[in-house]
Amino acid sequence: MKILHIHQDYPDNRNFPSTNAVKNLIDGVKKKDKEIEHFVISINRSSNPFRISFKQFDDGLSVVFWSIPLPIIYTLSIRFWSFILKKTINLKDFDCIHAHKLTSEGVFAYYLSKSTSIPYYISVRGGTDLHNINRFSGMKKKFSKIYKNAKEIFWVSPWATELTVSKLGVSEKGILLPNICKLVEPESVISYSQSRYTTVLSFHQYKRKGLLKLFQAIHELNKKGLDVKLDVIGSGGEKEKRLIKNEVNRLGLSNHVKFLGQLPHSEVLTKLQASKALLLPAENETFGMVYVEALSCGCPILYMANTGVDGYFCDKNVGVKVYSQEINELSDAIITLEDNNSFYKQEIQNFLNRGELEEFKEDSIVKSYIMELANGK
Repeated sequence: MKILHIHQDYPDNRNFPSTNAVKNLIDGVKKKDKEIEHFVISINRSSNPFRISFKQFDDGLSVVFWSIPLPIIYTLSIRFWSFILKKTINLKDFDCIHAHKLTSEGVFAYYLSKSTSIPYYISVRGGTDLHNINRFSGMKKKFSKIYKNAKEIFWVSPWATELTVSKLGVSEKGILLPNICKLVEPESVISYSQSRYTTVLSFHQYKRKGLLKLFQAIHELNKKGLDVKLDVIGSGGEKEKRLIKNEVNRLGLSNHVKFLGQLPHSEVLTKLQASKALLLPAENETFGMVYVEALSCGCPILYMANTGVDGYFCDKNVGVKVYSQEINELSDAIITLEDNNSFYKQEIQNFLNRGELEEFKEDSIVKSYIMELANGK
């Protein structure tokens, strides 16, 4: 079997934002089944026509294509670039196409499939796809057609299912296929002596991650006599650093908020093991691997409803779910974590002992993926 992957955030040595989520899946499949071949088209949109380029890289072909985010132009440009890709790549050897988002890569897959009859699969990534469905309201019929014609749908997060189906007016189908998480074995004995909370983010995402609202909530709690301390893991541009640190100083939190900078992955996990909880009220989060990593370390989580990992932990006492970044709601959530910290940590240990994070591990996800592809032959 030979799979053509289309992904917009693939690490392709270009100066565009990227994530390892799809690469982790491909690498896992390679280890499990060496007879499955993979070729990646890494697509990068630019509004500058002079940046158009095609470049080979280790896993496939990196493409910078021109388009602007206006419904008619967006559709026509992707149709045009799909035609160019068909002429550039010999598609006759491929058994299927996997588009790793519905509303961008899925459009490419639809046109390539239409002209070649190669079946396609689609991953729905709630944050980006729902944002685009709302943004390109005039393209809902096209997105619905792309969804209906897909061989199968892979839902990265369960919370996105009902919203996507409702907005597109389609029937629910598909399976859950979360991102692969690199998890460590939790310590067998949980220490309850932790005194600090942790948050993890790239500073350019500080608004979406609710960082300043978190500072304000901590400020309000400290005024009421609750000594809340927060370690911030991550970094970013100088402009964002100044803005964030100025807010800490303005609120008088310099003794309560510590900036740890960018840490190696192993140190992030060690820090989470030693934390009271991960505080990350992120909006529009496609998945949020750090939440699962925190739980694997025995660390409770503060997370947002209808985004990220919401839906995976229904009826599990793994932390506190909030419905907005309102300061009062964040304050109440932190108080709940503070008052019930030992309870949450013990519940997470029980959760881990039952093996309930197995669904996020490479072996489980890869097996499910390969089985679904084999069934679709």
